[in-house]
Amino acid sequence: MSLAEELAADRRGVILDLLMREPGYKLSDDVLRLSLKGLGRGAHRVTVIQAELGWLAEHGLVRIEKDHSDGVETQIGVLTRAGKEVAEGAPHPGVRRPEPR
Repeated sequence: MSLAEELAADRRGVILDLLMREPGYKLSDDVLRLSLKGLGRGAHRVTVIQAELGWLAEHGLVRIEKDHSDGVETQIGVLTRAGKEVAEGAPHPGVRRPEPR
């Protein structure tokens, strides 16, 4: 696995973990970006988060809702049951498994 693939797998795992910890199991792309940046995971552009949400949605781990209320399209990632299982440690190719708690 290349470094870029490892970084993407780490971001995806952290995104699922962040969504799982949220009471409504959902967060906007911008909140996810700021959270990843705060955790030292790098994602400085919303487009990176949107790409990761798209990947996670293609694999059935999140559902994407769109919000246009402020005139800008915002993607909201919503955790699915399968995504929750992966966030809790079920293996999935392309997603880093969480550390034991």
